[in-house]
Amino acid sequence: MAQTTISSASNGVALPQTNVYLASAANFLSSDGYITISFPGQTTITSGSDGAILPQATINVVSTSTFSSSGSLFFWPDGYAAPQIISYTGKTATTFTGCTGGNAPLAFGDLLQQNPVTIFYTTLLNNNTTIASGSNGLVLPQATINVSSTTGFTTTGVILVTTNLGVQVVNYTNTTGTSFTGCTGGVGTMSTSGSVTQIGCTGCIGGLGTLATGYSVYQQPSIPVGVFDLNTTITTDTVSHDPFIIENSLYDCAVPIYYKIRGKYPGTGHYETFIVVGVPTDLNPVTDHLLVDTKIVASWIGETVTVYVTGT
Repeated sequence: MAQTTISSASNGVALPQTNVYLASAANFLSSDGYITISFPGQTTITSGSDGAILPQATINVVSTSTFSSSGSLFFWPDGYAAPQIISYTGKTATTFTGCTGGNAPLAFGDLLQQNPVTIFYTTLLNNNTTIASGSNGLVLPQATINVSSTTGFTTTGVILVTTNLGVQVVNYTNTTGTSFTGCTGGVGTMSTSGSVTQIGCTGCIGGLGTLATGYSVYQQPSIPVGVFDLNTTITTDTVSHDPFIIENSLYDCAVPIYYKIRGKYPGTGHYETFIVVGVPTDLNPVTDHLLVDTKIVASWIGETVTVYVTGT
């Protein structure tokens, strides 16, 4: 499983965003992949919401300090077979506001945690260049930063520039073949051959919440070629499962493991997605299509899903 963290280039940025910047791109899929971002938020219900029945526009808690400014929450009330999923649009120091979702009663001391989010991206970014002589000795911020090449960098976005004061976050609005233009941000003096990087994902879709440097990011591996018997029996019976359970199956290495599979059907070129429990398979049980470029990807939360049972 590929793992990294959110880089300073995405610190304080609210999802959804076209670009999400990472500390490392090692072992991540180069295109058409999913990443899951974990948020550290955890708190408990206070007396102000004790006995309130969801949905509630405002939820009172001990502290929201470790939560993003917007996002989604989950908690597992006593006696319920599945957790409650709550979206929120704002917060104060001790409340979540603009809340929707859920149907269970809240109780003093109930644990609330922030949901991880899963994001699809089209292209992995792993770009490196160096400061050119035209910017040697210049002090950030500068409207234009001259580099050896901008090949591979997004037309607009964020770069990390190394100066005598360390790694600096610089936003830019355009590029030429050898420069970033419309630049803002950063401090310190640049020097020839100083590092300029852009690592992360572009073409991103989905997600809710505010990112911060150091948040954990992971990606489930691709299905290894030749491991699965494509004639594996898939039962015609299906069972509905709460998607939170499926998400945590992979995240917590629980048993049984539910696999979300995504692949392309050669007959149409369209991507198809399904969920199985038992063993992964390249055969879509919904359409009986044999898929190519098949991958295990992160599950999702907040949708009703059907799980197909594969044989062993």
